[in-house]
Amino acid sequence: MRKLPIIFVVVLVAIVCVFWWGGRKPKRPSTVSSRGIFIERGSVPFKLSTDGDWVDCWQEKSDDIYCKVVDQGGNVLFQDRFLPYAGKISSGMSVVIDESKARSFSLGLSCTHAIVPLIQLESGQVLLPAKCFEEAKSNLAKWYRPD
Repeated sequence: MRKLPIIFVVVLVAIVCVFWWGGRKPKRPSTVSSRGIFIERGSVPFKLSTDGDWVDCWQEKSDDIYCKVVDQGGNVLFQDRFLPYAGKISSGMSVVIDESKARSFSLGLSCTHAIVPLIQLESGQVLLPAKCFEEAKSNLAKWYRPD
């Protein structure tokens, strides 16, 4: 009878460790800069593994902003020039993704053949892929309202 509480505690600790280990952010691939963020797919309180993609954005000397979506293995799933949903790109604009507003849902774009998440910068600017900007803007306008 005395062994029952000890076994219960050991099993409980093992379960907590498994969920902690499974919920950790995966290692950053070498193809993603230190500015890149990990965006999880799905949002459940308990998981045995973390599934998602890395997103990395940067501004070129031409002031164009580029973003790429990279899987956990470092393979580039999508890369394109991105345009602001509203407003204009300013020279030297801070291209830092707001991790607290990172969204795992797809913009539902037919032109990308990849899941492109909603990318919002710390400045509040939302970025959309130039390749299918009008489709993305139309899809986003149906449900998105800037803060």
